[in-house]
Amino acid sequence: MPVLDDFELATEPLPNLKENEILLKPEFWSVDPYARIYPISFGYKMPMTMLGSQVAQVLESKNAKFPAGSHVVAYTGWRDVAVVDPDAIYDTYGKGHSALPKVAPAFKLPEGVSRSLLLGTLGMPGNTAYFG
Repeated sequence: MPVLDDFELATEPLPNLKENEILLKPEFWSVDPYARIYPISFGYKMPMTMLGSQVAQVLESKNAKFPAGSHVVAYTGWRDVAVVDPDAIYDTYGKGHSALPKVAPAFKLPEGVSRSLLLGTLGMPGNTAYFG
């Protein structure tokens, strides 16, 4: 079982946005079962940002496809803010290719339906359960 000493809260400088980048502020984070074995299986070195996706609001944008105020599902790990280029091809840590989509527009949900469901029933786990 994980214990508090297994984690470290780290602070990183927040870069200024470059052309095509967006600044994200998560509303919900995922805690997925693959996060335990994935880093070991693919040779990630510790320390590393904890794997996971998030439903986030775009706070600032230099990308016309993702205007400020819109929402996205992104695989940026457990971060309280993230700067990403939605069109770039890189993994959660910005090094190389990934099978996971980096940033996708969040589906418009009916009023009263929580965006948190985009990380569960209406997201990757729900699609995997339904379609296999």
